[in-house]
Amino acid sequence: MKELVIKQINAKHVRKMVYVDDKPVVFSKVKNGVCEGSVKTDKESVKLTVYTFTELASPLWWLFSMLFYIISIFGLFDPVKFKSAVMIDYLATLDLTQENPRINLKTNYVKEGNRAIELSGNVAVLEEVNAYYLDAEIKKRIKSLKILKIAVFILFIILLLLKLSTLA
Repeated sequence: MKELVIKQINAKHVRKMVYVDDKPVVFSKVKNGVCEGSVKTDKESVKLTVYTFTELASPLWWLFSMLFYIISIFGLFDPVKFKSAVMIDYLATLDLTQENPRINLKTNYVKEGNRAIELSGNVAVLEEVNAYYLDAEIKKRIKSLKILKIAVFILFIILLLLKLSTLA
């Protein structure tokens, strides 16, 4: 049985999911934004898939976004979430015939025409897809979510002023 060790570099600036043969890779934080994970397999070659994940792609995105917005006291204690419409699409086949296969998975910064992922290590890589793309639907949802949050905040201020005026 072989153990493929994957080290993520620049792991913080893009929220991404990493799968080896359609099984998620669990990463543990090492230090300085570098995460390390491993996958055990009997196969000579595996399929590596990396893509970005955003909550705004789920069917009930508006409900969960507004719920957490209100619970977090109108965004004051809301954790910083991945709210970008730029997505990663990466698919490659890795040849694991080497002894102790290790790869470094580095996420490049978003730039037009830039490759999304750079792989290095002692594994032969056959890339099928490696690109950033703009998801138009997520972009629309980000815009409508901002408008919705502003409307809810204004509604809250109006209700608060009405309540204070009835007390006086």
